Amino acid sequence: MATAEDILLFKLLAGRPQDLADVEKLADSRRGKLDVEYLRATARRMARDLLCPELVRRLERLLAAE
Repeated sequence: MATAEDILLFKLLAGRPQDLADVEKLADSRRGKLDVEYLRATARRMARDLLCPELVRRLERLLAAE
């Protein structure tokens, strides 16, 4: 089963306006409960494997806004 962190990462990867809006809502609803270490490590791996460095930047912007 996908975790909130997994859903957040895949929506950040998709990057469509609705996905990014969903990410903000999800992050707000899970504030203080997200596994930030897992998010960062997985985002780095996904960005490297999928050649999508924007994923890490999107995640860091999201985390900075919290």
